[in-house]
Amino acid sequence: MAVIWKDSLPAENIVAGGFEHLISPGVGAYHYRTVERRMLQKDLWTNPAIVIEKYITNSEESFYRVYFSGKQIVIVKAFAPRIIKKLSGDPRDTNYVTDLDHLKAELTTWRSTPA
Repeated sequence: MAVIWKDSLPAENIVAGGFEHLISPGVGAYHYRTVERRMLQKDLWTNPAIVIEKYITNSEESFYRVYFSGKQIVIVKAFAPRIIKKLSGDPRDTNYVTDLDHLKAELTTWRSTPA
């Protein structure tokens, strides 16, 4: 199983926000590393400067990203053949836009539907 970690802010935003102390030396804002989960030191899991993402592959090489803005929700189903899953403008990429109230209503309906 592979785990990827990254620091996700551009350098100018890191400096402007005063977040330099959160960036791990030798990693940088756009440097990704792939390692086996068992190889990670325990302190990395609680380091606020590092995001650890666990990727589980599938045969269609798809992945999801979810973005929130107030009550609006954008769910992106995207496709990427590489280990590091980035939005790359694949023509199969699809955005689903909804809001929190609608999503809650759909979930309630789904849960009450007999199997």
